[in-house]
Amino acid sequence: MTARPTAVAITEDFLLEHVGVYDIVGTKELMLRDEGIDRLDERCATQLVSLELLSLSHNKLQSLEHFQHLVNLVELNVNFNQISSLDSLQCFGLQKLYAANNKVPVS
Repeated sequence: MTARPTAVAITEDFLLEHVGVYDIVGTKELMLRDEGIDRLDERCATQLVSLELLSLSHNKLQSLEHFQHLVNLVELNVNFNQISSLDSLQCFGLQKLYAANNKVPVS
């Protein structure tokens, strides 16, 4: 079994090699659970214009940087990550957000 790299970004190459996504612009759903992902590449994010559902549970995300580019996102699952703030999340069409078991302070 090959060891997984310690830092994994969602990039075009990652989506092609690990998920088999050839049409990044037309992709509507991505299920990327337990992949060791720690960030979303900005260039990739700007091309995911059709993405409506994104599941990133059980990864290593610490922030939601570049998620503002996911303009058609309706549902986001970031349960079981290391996110400390949701302040940067600016997906105005978002209807469902799952963010349990992170480092977000509860007030």
